[in-house]
Amino acid sequence: MADVKSSITTILSRRRRSAFERARLDWEKARKDATFAALDDKVRSLSVQVAYNAASGREDENSALLKELTSKRDEWLKAHKLSITPAFTCPECEDTGRRANGEVCACVKRLFNELVKNKSRGALPPFRFKDNAVSSMDCAQQKTLDKAYSLYKKFADEFPDTPVKCLILSGNVGSGKTCLMAAVGNALADRGYTVCFTTAFRFNKQLLEYHTSDLRVKAHILDEFLDADMLMIDDLGTEQIYKNVTLEYMYDIFDTRLSEGKSVMITTNLDNSELNDRYGERIYSRLFNKRYSSYKRIIGSDLRMIKR
Repeated sequence: MADVKSSITTILSRRRRSAFERARLDWEKARKDATFAALDDKVRSLSVQVAYNAASGREDENSALLKELTSKRDEWLKAHKLSITPAFTCPECEDTGRRANGEVCACVKRLFNELVKNKSRGALPPFRFKDNAVSSMDCAQQKTLDKAYSLYKKFADEFPDTPVKCLILSGNVGSGKTCLMAAVGNALADRGYTVCFTTAFRFNKQLLEYHTSDLRVKAHILDEFLDADMLMIDDLGTEQIYKNVTLEYMYDIFDTRLSEGKSVMITTNLDNSELNDRYGERIYSRLFNKRYSSYKRIIGSDLRMIKR
């Protein structure tokens, strides 16, 4: 999440600079008018004098005049639709991220949730539960998919307080697996959870990159796979198996996440016995642990062909 926090700092800094810059430009524009310039000079001069006397504990007879001239200057600015006071995006913290009492401002929390959502979207297909139209399709997997959508919607609504931590969707090409996965991912992202969506090819490529990288640069290569609230891998079984890389690091990631109670969701064209043959007993036992795993096999028509 370090990159999200860094982005928040950058956004707040940019907002604050922009507010001051807009005020400066309006002031320069206003100063071109002789009436405003005269009022502004007098207000600034009196402000220094009144402030100095106040700091010295003395009353200043010009306080009333300062208030009157300031009011006239503000009226002039309003009439000309200008402002020399920075208009911050968040008036509560003036775009610093912290209120006067030192507490983190609510705007930071809103920014955090927004950035997390955007980051979570990543490569997620833009498919949601409301887009599910399988009930209106004439396909063999209609009942199976309808039931799966209902169960997975319940999972997304209750996340992370659900005993199921590993979801495996198996089925032939076009059976609707990726759309169902995307619906879950978008529902979680909408609720502010981080979702790392990747294909098996990209996942495997990053494992290889980690294996071959110098120690100085490899530290954070796998962070997104380990840190996200939900890791989603699409089309597992289509990637090449690299010796001493794929199975070893894949097991480490699954083992770490599931041991920490974090969730994993996988789509694959392989059935459970084929997954066992391809990835071995160690990975299979982590993915198919009856205590926290849900396996669904969807066999039917290619929905993309039906739509066409």
